[in-house]
Amino acid sequence: MQTIQLQLDDSLYKRLIKNNIDIQEEAYRHLEECIEDDGYPAISFEEAKTRVTEQVEAYRSGKMKTVALDKTFWDDIENGLMQRHQKTV
Repeated sequence: MQTIQLQLDDSLYKRLIKNNIDIQEEAYRHLEECIEDDGYPAISFEEAKTRVTEQVEAYRSGKMKTVALDKTFWDDIENGLMQRHQKTV
């Protein structure tokens, strides 16, 4: 097992402690997520930019078919975001 030293600003450290965040567990989880393979091949920045540009143009020109979502859908998203935000504050 290896040891990693992490330097944190005092204010950040105090907020982590105040919110009962296990720094070691969170750091470990984040590092694991960094190396997980989602199964999708990596693309270059230029390829990503090209894909986004093409989709924006398709939307703007009306060639893209979109689905109208009702108010309940957006309410669910907003409620979920608010719940996540409250957990982090």
